[in-house]
Amino acid sequence: MNIGYSGKIESYTTIPGPMPAAIRGTVPGLVNLTRFGFARELFGLKDKSTYEPGDYVDTSYFLHAATSFYKRQCRRLRSVA
Repeated sequence: MNIGYSGKIESYTTIPGPMPAAIRGTVPGLVNLTRFGFARELFGLKDKSTYEPGDYVDTSYFLHAATSFYKRQCRRLRSVA
């Protein structure tokens, strides 16, 4: 994502949270959309806290991954039959 800031163009590797919902169904040819990210996140419980590295995805990722998995399995089964 490129954003104009202080007379320069800055590039970021993520898109804002509301953007997938805003462009889903409006971009021709877009079948599925998901965001994947990684960062150090702050976790806390009562008076304890820690930063831990982690990955995260939108829930739509699992639909896309399952669809890809099923297609691969169907191709594999057709090649065996």
